[in-house]
Amino acid sequence: MNDLSYRINKEAILWSNPAKQAGFEVVLDGIPTNYFFNIKEFKKSSEKDGHYLIFEGPCDTMGCCGAFAQVFHEEDKIIWKRFYVESEEGDDDPLRQSLMPGSDSAHEISELHIAPDRRIRPPLEFNKIQYQKLAFELEKIVEDQV
Repeated sequence: MNDLSYRINKEAILWSNPAKQAGFEVVLDGIPTNYFFNIKEFKKSSEKDGHYLIFEGPCDTMGCCGAFAQVFHEEDKIIWKRFYVESEEGDDDPLRQSLMPGSDSAHEISELHIAPDRRIRPPLEFNKIQYQKLAFELEKIVEDQV
């Protein structure tokens, strides 16, 4: 199984962080990535199947350099089955629907460049309990900062 964690970047200001405090860099299998958690989307992904903007870049625009993951829940694991990016500027409301498979503005990618010399290919599998604990922890930190 894959391992998912975070490290705090105090200089990052992200649209998904209402406290405008530290950004939470995604650490995948022990390797810091070029991406940050979208806390709200990550929390939703811990609860049910769907398409979620889990990764985002370090700017103030939703979807900036980010990627959607198609998430599936099984009994004891959560699977990121596919990755999608926006292939043209689309409507932010609802962005998730505009990036669903089959949409004109969705573009499935076979791998995601997460660090200077690291790419990942789906599917990625995570321990469900650990994933949900991480989502709760990140959400709690943000709530406490507000």
